Amino acid sequence: MAEKKPKASDYVDLIKHQEVGHDEVRGRFDQHTEDLAVGRLRFCILILMLFYAVLELADYVTQHNYVFSLSWSGREVMELIFLSFLGITFVPAFRHNTYAFTFMLTMILGVHNLWSMLSGRSVSVDQYIIFALIVSIVGVTMPWGGRAIAGICIPLYLFYPIGMLVGQMSVNDAFFIKSNIYLSLFMMLVVVAASINEALRFKEFLLKQQIEEENAVLQGYQARLKRAYERMEGLAIIDPLTRVYNRSYLIQWLTTEVYRSKLCTEVFSMIMYDLDGFKEINDSAGHQMGDHMLQKVSEIVQEDLDNTMPLFRYGGDEFCIIMPGVDLAHAVKTADRIRRRISRHPDLFLKLPTLESMQLTVSMGVITEFITGTIDADYLIRWLDAALLESKRKGRNCIHVFDPDERKIKNASFWLGKSED
Repeated sequence: MAEKKPKASDYVDLIKHQEVGHDEVRGRFDQHTEDLAVGRLRFCILILMLFYAVLELADYVTQHNYVFSLSWSGREVMELIFLSFLGITFVPAFRHNTYAFTFMLTMILGVHNLWSMLSGRSVSVDQYIIFALIVSIVGVTMPWGGRAIAGICIPLYLFYPIGMLVGQMSVNDAFFIKSNIYLSLFMMLVVVAASINEALRFKEFLLKQQIEEENAVLQGYQARLKRAYERMEGLAIIDPLTRVYNRSYLIQWLTTEVYRSKLCTEVFSMIMYDLDGFKEINDSAGHQMGDHMLQKVSEIVQEDLDNTMPLFRYGGDEFCIIMPGVDLAHAVKTADRIRRRISRHPDLFLKLPTLESMQLTVSMGVITEFITGTIDADYLIRWLDAALLESKRKGRNCIHVFDPDERKIKNASFWLGKSED
């Protein structure tokens, strides 16, 4: 069963009440924290390496009078340890054990300082400063909460009083007590700061999760609205019966789309046709047969056209074809090819109950327009319809053309080379 994805409202409730989906969100936050921990530990190591480099520079300037009483060899060992831990952070398996490696590193630093104290190479104030520095860097830099930082700082802090007691350092009781109080207070401040930092980061994480969830919801709504708009746009320009473009889109194409078409740089042609005897088919065989014929003829016509030539239902049984980039001669030949195919198609042979059997045919009109300025859609359709009506008057199943040179309607035989039926 798929895991239920929390809603944006769950994160809002979690911010207010800290109870809705807490375990799940906390788990995400802990994983986010561990992802940060690797980079933060690298930063800690670089700071500590810089600190030891500064000590070496100070010792060099003071001609090895050991500002912090740490031997040269001891610093080299610690820098080698730092480099080793820095290299470990690039091992993939390290990401799951960042806390353990950080604890190990701080313990090694504590043992090193303890060894320095027992060896008599360091005085208490140096160790006090070094322990305070380590606690500060770890507590402020690492992304863990107060308890996790305390788990590292307390064992590290214990090395300081233990080293002073075991090493029997010559410090008075007042300094011993004050230095331990100062160090413990400093550690407590670091732990409290880590707790506050974690709480603020957790709230920031919750807000970020909320925003991401809300963005996901909004993107989902936007995608659905886009699909709905596309469906509505399709319904607005598609004829529901024949599934070709409708009359409104024909007018839109002639007024706007014609200028966007890459093929319509110089000329385009139009064919208008209607079904011969369509009224008789409706009256004799019924409107269902008439609708079927409209659909079938549309399918046959589209098979003869490529994707750049849209087909429109102008109204009733009248249809228009637009052919971008096609001149008049080629348009007439295309129209004749379609006319011939329809007049011979076996699926368009009808056996009518009240009339003799008949082969469905179409009458056609053709016109061409040059792209020289604004397209007058009414002008084109008026002359195209006139050419179609002339085909109807001349006996149907034929083609007439609006001659742009003589500005009158002619039979298509001139462009076909001879008169063919």
